[in-house]
Amino acid sequence: MNYPAISGISRIVKGDTLTLSGRIVRLFGVASPDISQTCADNQGRGYRCGQQSISWLSGWLAENVIKCHILGEDKQGVLTGVCMLGPYDIGAAIVNAGWAVADTKQTQIYLNYQNQASQSKRGLWQGKFYMPWDWQKIK
Repeated sequence: MNYPAISGISRIVKGDTLTLSGRIVRLFGVASPDISQTCADNQGRGYRCGQQSISWLSGWLAENVIKCHILGEDKQGVLTGVCMLGPYDIGAAIVNAGWAVADTKQTQIYLNYQNQASQSKRGLWQGKFYMPWDWQKIK
């Protein structure tokens, strides 16, 4: 199936999910902390990393028009796509900032960005956290 690209000003639902043109779009190859997820910072203090992920992405995208190249749609009607802010891949940006991780079950393309974030201790990597898929199992 050939899906069209959609564009507009997005609203962030989660660090890997946004609404655009009335549709829910999940970023391909990226997984972010759940909205309710907590993590530990570099001092061992708990913080709401899921909320922090949303805040970072909201601040970065601001009120700018983005474009999503849709790759597919699930049974619930949620689209999957690669989204861009001008020339910047939004998935790469949030993984590189450390507020999401590479979902290597979908693609290896964001793994280098994750390694950079981990080595620089950015975002989630400043302390300890459960991978988003492990948090889902625990919940």
